Amino acid sequence: MQTAINCRNLCFSYHDGSAALRGVSMQVTTGERLAIVGPNGAGKSTLLLHLNGILQRASGLLEVCGREVSKANIGEIRARVGMVFQHADDQLFMPTVFDDVAFGPLNSGLPAEEVRRRVAEALEQVGLAGFESRAPYHLSGGEKKSVAIATVLSMSPEVLVMDEPTSNLDHRARRRLIRLLQSLRQTLVIATHDLRMVQEVCGRVIVLDGGAVMADGPTAALLGDSELLEQHGLEAI
Repeated sequence: MQTAINCRNLCFSYHDGSAALRGVSMQVTTGERLAIVGPNGAGKSTLLLHLNGILQRASGLLEVCGREVSKANIGEIRARVGMVFQHADDQLFMPTVFDDVAFGPLNSGLPAEEVRRRVAEALEQVGLAGFESRAPYHLSGGEKKSVAIATVLSMSPEVLVMDEPTSNLDHRARRRLIRLLQSLRQTLVIATHDLRMVQEVCGRVIVLDGGAVMADGPTAALLGDSELLEQHGLEAI
């Protein structure tokens, strides 16, 4: 099987010298759905921000879709890896939903007809067809999250990276998002505290704590290990 992400001994420290990632290694195969779980401050978000080059590693190897994540090819990496941030308002900044979803394709130089097609397909995929003229700031939390995902899907990424996708969603919006995640064909890497969502969406789990991988294995086995979860600040379900 093809490797979507190859990470070996990845290390990163913040400007104050505090180590955020300590030799993280993982491989993710194409089409796999991986959850990264752990307590607050474990390094989950920091790891995600390396996958499309927002943060640059201090040492180690990081390849995505067969390309090294580096400044030299950052444009190609970001075209292949779509990032959905925890707070949708960080991702939506245009006056209409259409403008937000079209922003990436337009800035990639695609013709107007292709941009319109991609916007329509992305909004259809997230269940928001017909929302093109709506103002993002008038949408519900769940709708904003869906539009944020659509802004990434419109770029046709190979890998979709998501930080706490179900946070601050009510039950109905959360269920809708889970069904969407189950339908996606991209490789998924999801950092989350929502272990019930992980059960339904992800086949594999990595437990991250203190910037290091504590466990890596099938979802059922790891989430069934209450002692492991408790050791790393997670509540068994």
